[in-house]
Amino acid sequence: MIIRTLIGLKILKMAFIGGIATAYAIQKCCNKKNKDKTVTQTKS
Repeated sequence: MIIRTLIGLKILKMAFIGGIATAYAIQKCCNKKNKDKTVTQTKS
């Protein structure tokens, strides 16, 4: 029972870290796109 709980916690931890990494990557990508948009708007 304890081993199963530990495995479950490890899986949750991996999913949590993966989710944070994914959210960070998406945010970085979106910020880059927004910067590109503002640069093109200010030029025109």
